[in-house]
Amino acid sequence: MAPEIVEGGAGGHDKAVDWWSLGVLMYELMTGGSPFTVDGDENSHTDISRRILKKDPPFPKDMGPLAKDVIQRLLTKDPKKRLGSGPSGAENVKRHPFYQKINWEDLAAKKVPAPFKPVIRDELDVSNFSEQFTEMDPTYSPAALPQNCDRIFQGYSFMAPSILFKRNVVMDDPSQFCGGTERPGSSAVARSAMMKDSLFYTHYELDLKEPALGEGSFSICRRCTHKKTGQKYAVKIVSKRMESQTQKEIAALKLCDGHPNIVKCHEIYHDQLHTYLVLELLRGGELLERIRKKQHFSETEASRIMRRLVSAVSHMHDVGVVHRDLKPEVLA
Repeated sequence: MAPEIVEGGAGGHDKAVDWWSLGVLMYELMTGGSPFTVDGDENSHTDISRRILKKDPPFPKDMGPLAKDVIQRLLTKDPKKRLGSGPSGAENVKRHPFYQKINWEDLAAKKVPAPFKPVIRDELDVSNFSEQFTEMDPTYSPAALPQNCDRIFQGYSFMAPSILFKRNVVMDDPSQFCGGTERPGSSAVARSAMMKDSLFYTHYELDLKEPALGEGSFSICRRCTHKKTGQKYAVKIVSKRMESQTQKEIAALKLCDGHPNIVKCHEIYHDQLHTYLVLELLRGGELLERIRKKQHFSETEASRIMRRLVSAVSHMHDVGVVHRDLKPEVLA
């Protein structure tokens, strides 16, 4: 975090915070460590924030003067004096002598050959990562939150459901991450902790063979099957980062329960990182798809669709719910 973010205040921050982040990234690439952490236990959020505001990072003696200079200029505490914060923006950064051998036009056109190409055997190959990390036991380790920041930070360890529950080599057999005794492979570290002991997976099997029914940055919707009854449902998996919004959605579904043109919520499960909304599986597809295929509806067809829509909206309004985002792609 840049100093102006740590300090907060009504003034906010501008694009200069990105140049600070560039300086931090360059420091980490060239030293292998973070500029504001130290050996030992004094690396709480408060400790790091204090160093960001008050301390300059240490530089190794063998670092070249140009590299040291560009990092120091990027890590200038005052955002108005920081490299890149002037009217020329990125041009000021690119003109620094550290980058004098770079042809920026060729770089943008992807004409500059990579100085090093790592060998990657497959998507599970972790040989390019330090064994210090790949040999660790899988654990979920969220960062400790400072006081009075529940609306700003929700922990630093996060994997979006849209990534976690997409089909790939690792997720071909999701049951391997649901309570097995053997240690999963390195690429499954995050998933093994997230899915362990989740009640949803006790009762339901997630379908990863079919495409997702829908997805966003913090949620994904997939088909699932109840293990005992064989009944098919849709499950919306939402990150706990969206807890407040999810609770509002759950409340709205309960208020609207019983209307034939509003999706029914069957069950709700919670685990360490996600909320699972088990919903009625609607098989008709999106209205937008039908519009694209058909292009023109007759008045009778349009009237039939609108009658159902108006009935659903009227019921929502009667129970105090406003949709706020009615559009063909959210209507099934």
